[in-house]
Parts: sequence; C-alpha cells; structure tokens
Amino acid sequence: MSTRITTELLGELPDLSCISTSSPISTSWIRGGDGLIGFGKYKSIKVSGPKRFAEASQWWRNEISQFEIHNNVHGSGTGPILFTSFSFLDSEESELVVPEIIIGRRAGKSWITWIGGDRQPQLTSRVLAKQELDLTWSTGSVSEAEWKER
Repeated sequence: MSTRITTELLGELPDLSCISTSSPISTSWIRGGDGLIGFGKYKSIKVSGPKRFAEASQWWRNEISQFEIHNNVHGSGTGPILFTSFSFLDSEESELVVPEIIIGRRAGKSWITWIGGDRQPQLTSRVLAKQELDLTWSTGSVSEAEWKER
C-alpha cells in the first residue's frame, strides 16, 4: 500500500527559523533565508561500513517507490526530501532522515510537503528569544591531527 505525500504552495511566511508545527524540528538546511526545515521523523535509518552509500541509495529508492506523490509546486527541494549526514569513516554510523513535514523557501516562493493524510498540517509562528552568545573553543573528542587525517 502506498503512502500519500503532498506538496502545496504557501503564502507569506515569517523567517523559516520562526515557523513551528506540532512536531519538533528534526532537520534543517537554511542559508540566506532560503532552505528547508523538517519536522518530525517519518522514517530514519543508520548505515555504516564500506557499502553504506549503496545501502543508503537502495533504502531511499525503496522508500520513494512506496509514495503516492502529489506535488503541485514542482522544482528543486519540493516533494519527498531525504536529509543525510554521512560519516567520513565507514566504521562510524551515518544517518538518513525523512521528515514528516517539510517547509521550504527559495527565491521568495514557499511550500509545504507532508506525509500522510489529506489535510495540510497547521503552522504557527514562534518568537525566538535573543540570547547572549557565549562561545568557547576547545579541542573536541578527536584531535586536530586525527580530524585532518580523517
């Protein structure tokens, strides 16, 4: 049985970083006000090993084949989106996430993609409190030399 995934245009929106849904933020990629924010996790998988890219690709092809896609926007970043974070070393885990809801903005056009159901999820605005920036730099769990080697 296929799962419905719908993409529709949105009207005026606040900054992407000020949008909220009933699901928590799971993923984001924003640059210069444009980008994508994912809410919730429809599905995710962790892969590792020398064949992690092939395994990830096969998993995504399988997921896509199960969607009944209704995309009324068409264009880069619309429709089903897979967020990935691949490790440098094949012995470490990489994660792939398909968000339940994706809000996108590009060149003044905004859209929403959601998985399941016929009704568009409700969006709300949230006010971000300004916080003092307190940064400290230190060596992490991997030394600088080891980081460069990886």
